[in-house]
Amino acid sequence: MAENAELSNVAARLSQVEAQLAADAARIDGPVGGVELRAYQQQVLARLRQIRDTMNAEGSSLEQLRAERDAARSEAATLKQQVAKLSYRVEHLKQHVRVEPPAN
Repeated sequence: MAENAELSNVAARLSQVEAQLAADAARIDGPVGGVELRAYQQQVLARLRQIRDTMNAEGSSLEQLRAERDAARSEAATLKQQVAKLSYRVEHLKQHVRVEPPAN
């Protein structure tokens, strides 16, 4: 019997301590409590992770676009070299070809 009374007394004191801790935590955390703040942080973290995942997904297409751009630039440079080489040849051919004036 004494043990039951003692156990009830300990349980009551434990409840009082828990209530006091909850009140102290609410007072320390202020209007934006720790629970509310953590919930908000979790929401922001989830949104940031979505943004990161989207950026990573788009990043692969971005890398593909960069590779295509680099390939197009190298092809353009090669074509410019070919045009310059052929223009040089045409100029030399013009110098060596004689054009006869038309006879009237």
